[in-house]
Amino acid sequence: MPSASRFTPTAVQRVTREWLEVLQRDASHPSIVTWVPLNESWGVPSLTGEPAQRQYVAALAALTRAVDPTRLVVSNDGWEHVDSDIVTVHDYHQDAEVLQARYGTESAAAAVVQEGRPWRRRICLVGRPHAGRPVMLSEFGGISSARILGWGYGSADDDHVLRQRLELLFHAVRSSASLAGFCYTQLTDTATETNGLLDAARHPKLAIAVLRAMIEGEPVEAESAAAPIRPETLGATGPTQNPAISLRDTGDSTGPGTGPDEADSRGRPPGPAHEQSAADRAPQARRGLPDIALLDAPANFALQRAEHIRR
Repeated sequence: MPSASRFTPTAVQRVTREWLEVLQRDASHPSIVTWVPLNESWGVPSLTGEPAQRQYVAALAALTRAVDPTRLVVSNDGWEHVDSDIVTVHDYHQDAEVLQARYGTESAAAAVVQEGRPWRRRICLVGRPHAGRPVMLSEFGGISSARILGWGYGSADDDHVLRQRLELLFHAVRSSASLAGFCYTQLTDTATETNGLLDAARHPKLAIAVLRAMIEGEPVEAESAAAPIRPETLGATGPTQNPAISLRDTGDSTGPGTGPDEADSRGRPPGPAHEQSAADRAPQARRGLPDIALLDAPANFALQRAEHIRR
């Protein structure tokens, strides 16, 4: 659901109305385990200093629990939590040692939650009762491959560097004694954001066995670590690129951001507007599904549904 750009009485009414519609529409969806009405303080930019904005966020969380008492609620994902069942943190630091220092121990993570500002934003607002609640790194990583045109929080020059950096980041969060869970940014490339583990056509950037091993912290057999199948090896013409970027640019695809002080909140350059016919894209998209057969069943099912919609 899009976020409001400003905090106004009209925005409060519209977001609340649409959020109730979302709750009613998706209440029986089995994949939803947590409701997140707001993300990264979008629409409520002055939470730390404006009581009305804090009351609004708290009211949204309470309203969500009243409508669906069976699920957890994260009032504002990423930072500036007002009333959340899980303390979720967005931290895109590219140095694995920094992540390990911040979240490696219970005391270190507690210091980040209480006083830290990974993106110059306080994680929990002063006086809000979040002590003892699970801490989750709900956005991290965001490494883009330099061979694909687009944007990421960091960039890897080649597959070897990409694998090395991913292994270090995943090891840092997996070895944490304080984190209840983590969510990497992101599963697939989307529009100008090319920081997916798979590209927009669902081709893995590294072998699936390698990706699974580094995420789960297991060894990988040498024969399973073969180079991933790329579009060019399947007969696609031209250099590897993000198919989503090849579409005509139809508007702002940047979305909400996490970084401070940037023009679009993440400092991303605008995506180039290239054209590619549907006939050129379709074979590449159809070839994507076999490559992700080793993903877990829910992810595989979701990708198959996406493929069905594309067709």
